[in-house]
Amino acid sequence: MDKQEARLLLDAELARLRVMTYADLRNYFDEEHQEMTGPSGKEYQVETLAVWDRTPEGDLRIFVSIDDGGLRAIVPMTDGFIMRPDGSLVGE
Repeated sequence: MDKQEARLLLDAELARLRVMTYADLRNYFDEEHQEMTGPSGKEYQVETLAVWDRTPEGDLRIFVSIDDGGLRAIVPMTDGFIMRPDGSLVGE
């Protein structure tokens, strides 16, 4: 897996999700899987999942992972963020 290209795609997906509303992010409790194509033409699998950070109806923790379907799929590159119910991001 091209780590730089994967990081570029992962960061772009995180940026897209960070501007969504809390209500919209709740739709990701059912894991979403999508295919993305990097600048090189390589295909990547991206998965997005929302979970309650501590308590139901509280902060949402959003996980995004990416892999190229190869051996890296066992331990994908992962990042995420936490959004409060008021729409603010924890740590930002």
